[in-house]
Amino acid sequence: MLLDLHDLDLAEFEDLEASAPDASLLEKNHPLKVQAREKINDFQGEYIKAFDAGHLTPAEYSYKHHFTQLHDEFGCAMYGREMTLAKGAIVVGRIHKHPVINVLLKGKLAVVSENGRRVVEAPCVYVSEPNVKRVGYVLEDCVWLNVLMTKQVGEENLDDITDFHTAKTYEEVGLIDSTDKLLGVK
Repeated sequence: MLLDLHDLDLAEFEDLEASAPDASLLEKNHPLKVQAREKINDFQGEYIKAFDAGHLTPAEYSYKHHFTQLHDEFGCAMYGREMTLAKGAIVVGRIHKHPVINVLLKGKLAVVSENGRRVVEAPCVYVSEPNVKRVGYVLEDCVWLNVLMTKQVGEENLDDITDFHTAKTYEEVGLIDSTDKLLGVK
């Protein structure tokens, strides 16, 4: 079944950036990265189909939104999106256009992306790189906080904030997401 995270077995991509003997492996549309993007998009598509068909139940999750006021000197505010995720949940993120500060306050999750797999365990703070879609599998109940800069404040602006900070497709950020596109096959 395509919904098993083992279908995203990207062991050959593990720590691609850290262990790459050749700088060309870091090329933004390297075939291994494109292949990983394709697998993640396929996984997301199958996951949505299974959910829509009623084969999956919604995972337990909740959001809290935190905003600072606009700061005149910097011309922006801070937005924190706090997610509470239940053990066993699968999360497929959007493609962030900018780096994001991530704070795992509680729990443990496995994360797969075009850059490999890693297990993140609280307490942990890291900056995620832009233009990467991630799949997370919650190993222990989690509380996860993303921190972004924004010029808009308030929950009524969440759609605009999301549209500004994320892309729906890799093409929006100048990346290739399928081996057919990489090879020029139509």
